[in-house]
Amino acid sequence: MKGELRNSGIDVIGSVPWGTHFCQFYQTKQDLIETLVPYFKAGLENNEFCMWVTSEPLMVSEAQEAMRKAVKDFDEYLRKGQIELIPYQEWYLLGGKFNDDRVLAGWVSKLEQALAKGYSGLRLTGNTLWLERNHWHAFTEYEAKVNDVIGKYNMLALCTYCLDKCDGAAVIDVVKNHQFALIKQKGKWDIIESDIYKQTKQALRESEKRYRDLYEEAPDAYFSVGADGIIQRANRRARELLGYSRGELVGRPVSDLYADTPNGKAKAQEVFKRFLGGEEIRDQELEMRRADGSKVWVNLSVRPIRDKEGRVVASRSVATDITEHRKLDQLKDDFIGLVSHELRSPMTVITGAINTALTEAERLSPEETRQLLQDAASEADLLSNLLANLLELSRAQAERLVLHAEAIDVKRVVENAVEGIKRQSSAHKFVYVIPPKTPPLHADPLRLERILYNLLENAVKYSPQGGEIKVSVKADKEYLVIGVSDQGIGISSADQAKLFAPFQRLEEFRPKGTRGVGLGLLVCQRLVEAHGGRIWVESEPGRGSTFFFTLPLKPKAKA
Repeated sequence: MKGELRNSGIDVIGSVPWGTHFCQFYQTKQDLIETLVPYFKAGLENNEFCMWVTSEPLMVSEAQEAMRKAVKDFDEYLRKGQIELIPYQEWYLLGGKFNDDRVLAGWVSKLEQALAKGYSGLRLTGNTLWLERNHWHAFTEYEAKVNDVIGKYNMLALCTYCLDKCDGAAVIDVVKNHQFALIKQKGKWDIIESDIYKQTKQALRESEKRYRDLYEEAPDAYFSVGADGIIQRANRRARELLGYSRGELVGRPVSDLYADTPNGKAKAQEVFKRFLGGEEIRDQELEMRRADGSKVWVNLSVRPIRDKEGRVVASRSVATDITEHRKLDQLKDDFIGLVSHELRSPMTVITGAINTALTEAERLSPEETRQLLQDAASEADLLSNLLANLLELSRAQAERLVLHAEAIDVKRVVENAVEGIKRQSSAHKFVYVIPPKTPPLHADPLRLERILYNLLENAVKYSPQGGEIKVSVKADKEYLVIGVSDQGIGISSADQAKLFAPFQRLEEFRPKGTRGVGLGLLVCQRLVEAHGGRIWVESEPGRGSTFFFTLPLKPKAKA
């Protein structure tokens, strides 16, 4: 039961795969006409080579006449050689003797000739009324051989047996050597299946069920689209990805699924034309539209499905959600652009200030020279801080962030961070509240100073000139809680949710002239979490912000 399904032409049977070997028990000439004529009609219409070995009661001329009545242009099929009708003596009994190996080899040879001429396979039948008792044993062995080997070939074989010539033992032999048998009961054709065929068919059902389950539960979105552009099938992941139920998705034009963008509908139409042309398409990035109107990026591959005549009738497509990858790519582009600008800006100031101080020294006053050098030093500090943040983030991303923890005096680290930020801004008032009995902290002093510096730098950027920036420290059970407060414009709850993502700079609230890449808070988060603490913000619009973070008082246990 393997291979491509073929239309048997017989209603009670329906479609069967290549390699099917079945039989018919008949009593009259009309019984043969009822099955063999539609059987061969379907074969001719489906580009198969057909071979009909006749015997009484339906001889060659009668078979041809029956076919002419049922098949339009049957004589044209005869003329071009797509069907042969020959008497049994010219096939089974050449030289007056039946030779099973010769007959079986003859079928294979006919198939090879058919395939060479471009036919899909071989459809055959042979009537066994000529069989005498002395031939029966050899013929049953031949049928057993056919049953064993036919599954390897693009063949369908229907063997016909006269019921009046078969006793009970013969019927058992025949059924055993075929996958199933046709027999007329109460005027209707019915199927008798052999035990082996039943087992094989059950195995096929189980295999198909496993395939359907695999298809349905696949991690990527699978769907099939007809040549008319209508969705025929979609698995669970496809329905989830696009936000439709099965009933809403199947039967819908596939064009409905693509966004009205150059990378959506326009590109999808191009892909559809290529698929109709028979091209297999791989790794196309397209923008699709979900049921709620939101957009999702997918990596799409499409394989054309062809009918027996080679025409493209459908496609099997697989789509992988790459929305997050696209966002990451955009973030990388933003990062490169921002970092390039933020690196160039201080370098331009530093280079310009030093060159001016060197080349114009005789014309500059001491105050002007001092200002140039201060500008260069200030920009060098900014550049140093940017590079330090980049290095910390790269270490964290590569999981190579190693802390060098020791017992430290928190007050001294806070003072160092405040002094460092004062060099960047003399227009703010810095205060800190550290209780005298604050317990010592076990942490990496340089990383703690980096956290504080970044938070203080943010406070400076978003606070008014002359505003107060406060650092507070308090012990809370197992943790030390440190806060950095400003008197700035505050942050809405919606913006608070975005603060610790890469490159978030809240541009609408950003004072004119301030710079930054938007990495400071992300680096703070990575360093705090590496210590075993957490970081968060408390803020209301118009009432300033306080960034809090905790660090454990005791050393973090090693993993």
